[in-house]
Amino acid sequence: MPKTLLQKQLKPAVNVVGIAFFCAATFLLFTDIFKGFWDHDSGYYFLQSALISQGFKPFIDFTTIYPPVFSALNAIPVWLGADRLFLTWFIPLFWNVAIGFLTLLYWRASSPLSRPVVGWIVAGLFPLFCIDFGGNHNTLELGVAFFGMLALLASTREGERYFFLVGACVGLAFLSKQVGVLLLLPFLTQCRTLKSAAALLAGCGIAIFACLAWLEFDFNKILASHTLLRDYVSNGAPPGLSDMFERAYWLLVAELHRTPPGVSFFVYVFTLAGISLATVGRTGDRRRMMWIASWSMVGLTYLGARLVNNFPHYTLNCWPALVALLAASIPLVSQSTQKRLLAQCAVGAVAVLVLFYVNIRDIQGRPYFSRWSGQGKLVSLLKPVSEDIKKIVPKNATVTQLGQEESILLFLSNRVPLNKNYVNVPIDGDVIIFTDYGQSTSGSEMKKIIEAGYSVTRQWQSPWGNITIYAR
Repeated sequence: MPKTLLQKQLKPAVNVVGIAFFCAATFLLFTDIFKGFWDHDSGYYFLQSALISQGFKPFIDFTTIYPPVFSALNAIPVWLGADRLFLTWFIPLFWNVAIGFLTLLYWRASSPLSRPVVGWIVAGLFPLFCIDFGGNHNTLELGVAFFGMLALLASTREGERYFFLVGACVGLAFLSKQVGVLLLLPFLTQCRTLKSAAALLAGCGIAIFACLAWLEFDFNKILASHTLLRDYVSNGAPPGLSDMFERAYWLLVAELHRTPPGVSFFVYVFTLAGISLATVGRTGDRRRMMWIASWSMVGLTYLGARLVNNFPHYTLNCWPALVALLAASIPLVSQSTQKRLLAQCAVGAVAVLVLFYVNIRDIQGRPYFSRWSGQGKLVSLLKPVSEDIKKIVPKNATVTQLGQEESILLFLSNRVPLNKNYVNVPIDGDVIIFTDYGQSTSGSEMKKIIEAGYSVTRQWQSPWGNITIYAR
């Protein structure tokens, strides 16, 4: 049988393998949403969406250090009346699947000669990427990844109007989290004329203008939140040059003990990018060289943010850079080099898993391959608590939350906090919800609550610790 005919017959079967890989990875993520690591920040973002759905505006009516677009988008299903427990797993799953499909579409548009199965496999890597880097919950980094991939997809088309669309997507990434503005750099390198650069910046500017219009151009209140952001950032001041290399070393060691496959994936992508950059450098194609170099810089900068605050979900910002580098590098690197590098990275990941099996832990500190056993369904376990809160706390009661874990309880019980601030919440209101999850200040906080005239109304044991309702 001729080889070309055999290839045609095998092609549909190969595509099925790619689709099956994507579906299996998505199912693993679905499992991880229920049983994997839960980040309390997720509850805070859910609560912000609930406040927006009820007509409150960020910066204007409640304090936040983050831009509002991603929380505003998630407010839509809350406003439509969807069950809130359902939303705790549906929202992160929705964004993960959406980013996976955008990855597939971009791969097909930017690599038309690549086999379709490769696009499905790259798209399926994103759910696996999220499992290892904390993307199984509602986090702002998913907004940066989504709009970053949307910008990449728009960039595959020619014309100034598409530069405008790219700029609007970058603006929305910035309005999801401030670091999204870095995505502007690679697209600026591709502007051939001042007109296309102006269209790119105009798209970004109009997105920001529309958000400011929603916030009624109240710059006084918006800028007042800058103090909170400055205080938050100053708590993790950038390390000095001598300290930075030491932190980078220990970050690499920590990641090898947490996710060898994740480290191997980064090594593979950036090694490919380095080889392709050297290849392009010999041809003198400055535009392509700037594209690869700028995306490498963006990806490394996002990864470097973890040297300041080592939160794994920061790594989700890297996804558009990783996909862009893969799509740009693979056509420039010989297949033999690609296969050899991929095999070396895969063998290295397996070797680390085998040799250090006992010491490899997930984000929550559990053995890597038992990450879905033991406790799980943390939010589901809090559902009965939120139902009790609905019964105990009247709808119109003024409720104060102290700490961070209470955010998900307020979201699930559909109660609005009295003090809608990010930090320095005073002891006030009809009801106080407090969780003792092992923080060093819990004892003094509970003493202050009692001294302020509150008494214990109800207590629960939760996966996080003791939840207590105080009332006057």
